Amino acid sequence: TTSGKLQYIHNENLVWEYAGMKAKQRISDFVLNNNRIVFGIKENVIESPSLFYLRILARDTGEIIQDFGGWSSPSEFMIYDEHLYYTTNNKVDRRGRTYDVITTNTLHKMNINTFEEEWSSQLDDLYFHIGIGDFSYRVIDNKLYLRCFRDEDIENIEDEEVERKRVSYKIIVCIDIESGDVLQTYQFKNNINKFAVTLTQLVTETVDGVMCYTFDEGGTPVTKNIVLKFVLGENFYNLDGKSVEMDVVPVIKNGRTLLPARYVTEPFGGEVFWDGDEKKVTYILADKIVELWIGKSTAKVNGIEVQIDPNNPEVVPTIINDRTMVPIRFLAESLGCSVEWIADTKEIILTYTR
Repeated sequence: TTSGKLQYIHNENLVWEYAGMKAKQRISDFVLNNNRIVFGIKENVIESPSLFYLRILARDTGEIIQDFGGWSSPSEFMIYDEHLYYTTNNKVDRRGRTYDVITTNTLHKMNINTFEEEWSSQLDDLYFHIGIGDFSYRVIDNKLYLRCFRDEDIENIEDEEVERKRVSYKIIVCIDIESGDVLQTYQFKNNINKFAVTLTQLVTETVDGVMCYTFDEGGTPVTKNIVLKFVLGENFYNLDGKSVEMDVVPVIKNGRTLLPARYVTEPFGGEVFWDGDEKKVTYILADKIVELWIGKSTAKVNGIEVQIDPNNPEVVPTIINDRTMVPIRFLAESLGCSVEWIADTKEIILTYTR
């Protein structure tokens, strides 16, 4: 493609070679099915911004069948079941793992044999990417699943040379291939690195690891709740119905329940770090970072200083019998858990949703 040529080779034999590119044109990605080959063309005109086209060739002869486009931003495209899906008004200019916001994204569906456009769909405040060979879309059972983001999912990246942005894809949209209508929108807590779909399940890879969700009857993936139970005075906790022994018991001090925080963090898949010089404990779970200091009534949650208990400044992390004990409710809620206290049974129930 760097030379502006496209070759079709079958059984190690050259069937045809396409070399019809003009000066200052280059071929971008291409896709194909049994009858057609589609590739992108970037026309770099010095006097004006670059223009982008899509060209369709006959697969068996290399003959030009159709040209269309003339957009000011690149088009991404794919072929599925005799139809071409392509984007215009592309919002995302990809540079490695960083992104710059340009405009919006619109998806079109065109019959690749008749060249009739069947629908065009713009996803309001949702933006997406369907790069060839990418993990950003899946097609199954006449449904197109797209990995998307919103404006609030764009993060500025500090760079001395150039202003850059990074996008977190936290949404998956399900589109009806026949109509272009949005059937479902699935919201996740963290960036979706990759995903896969079957008729009954959705699998995602995020910083939480690989998660498998089962679709309910309405087509919505069922989230997984991890439930953790503690009982005052008991040296065990219950994780999703399984009993696990602890070497300490939860205690009450200054009217608040304290516990070694690794028993709150690690069962959910988080990490705990101790800094002896600062007497600081750091807890990391998914996109949450909580920092607590021994004897200090303030903490930091994702770098923002907060009061551990606004109503009681005596509530602080402390050391009891050589163990670092922290307020369970503050830590759990800061890590994204819900907390329930059952007075009759003296149970503390933590629920974390993945």
